[in-house]
Amino acid sequence: MNLRIYSIFLFVLLFSSCREDDGGLTVTNEDVILNIAAKYGEQTFLTSDCDGPGDSEHTYNYGGKTLKFCDFNFYLSNHALFLANSSDDIQLDEIEHVDLGIFDGKAAADAGYKLIIGRAPVNSMYSGLSFSLGVQADLNRTKPEDYGGNHPLSKDYLYKGDQESYIFCQLTGEIDHESDGTFDDTFNFNLLFDESFRDIEIDMDFEVFENQENIILLELDVFTLLNNGLQTINFDEQLETSSTQYDEIMRTLRNNFSAALKVK
Repeated sequence: MNLRIYSIFLFVLLFSSCREDDGGLTVTNEDVILNIAAKYGEQTFLTSDCDGPGDSEHTYNYGGKTLKFCDFNFYLSNHALFLANSSDDIQLDEIEHVDLGIFDGKAAADAGYKLIIGRAPVNSMYSGLSFSLGVQADLNRTKPEDYGGNHPLSKDYLYKGDQESYIFCQLTGEIDHESDGTFDDTFNFNLLFDESFRDIEIDMDFEVFENQENIILLELDVFTLLNNGLQTINFDEQLETSSTQYDEIMRTLRNNFSAALKVK
């Protein structure tokens, strides 16, 4: 980005609007909202209350096995919008946490998880969105106590002290191997370590308008996260990720994450 363009964008990002006294330039920023809804194939994705009486049990077929999910959450970082017809971008929020296991019913889950990922100039055309799965290396060297209570990285339950790493993505649940109604095993997949970090770019046409919600709708298919046709989680071989090293399940989930996302 050349110095002149950089200066304009820096000024825009610092203030929601600016006016010159001579009636010249008026520049306005508006919030950009990321809305992520999870599916499992054609089904709405919902987690179950795995510690409860089973009233909220939601099950899914996986190659003849039956799965139910207890937790599904992840970190997204380094959000940016690509300016159309330009090599420049608008930098947005550094890091956010997304929890797709919070919904009580189908309607709420289909509506998706909304989060504001920053502010961008209105009346500008954008050609794509970028972000990263996980916590970048310098932030992954920090700890929850380094942050205030509302910061995404202040969550103690998403930090592994022994591994000195945040959990970039957490997917847990139970599995009924024979689909006979009895859940035989639990699975616990945690993406840890810097190797799990993954940059993602999504091509799309997007314009930010003044005085309205500017929403980017994404759909995340949990089945594709587990099985993209090439890289597949095998529940007969491994039910927990390693606590000491970057392993095959981490590699599969990391690589499948971008394939599991699409613009709605």
